[in-house]
Amino acid sequence: MSLRLFYSRNAMTKGFHRSKTIEVPTSETFVMYKTCIELLDEPFAGEPGRQLSVRIRA
Repeated sequence: MSLRLFYSRNAMTKGFHRSKTIEVPTSETFVMYKTCIELLDEPFAGEPGRQLSVRIRA
């Protein structure tokens, strides 16, 4: 699973990309949601977002 966030054009930083492997295959929405939150929490600068993308591979 990967998450990419681009900040608005007026932000001091451009954005970031993070990924994480979920060890056990799942179709549980909450597990995927929780993983996205984990990926977003650490590097998030608090700037207004312009584009958010989430990629999940089977």
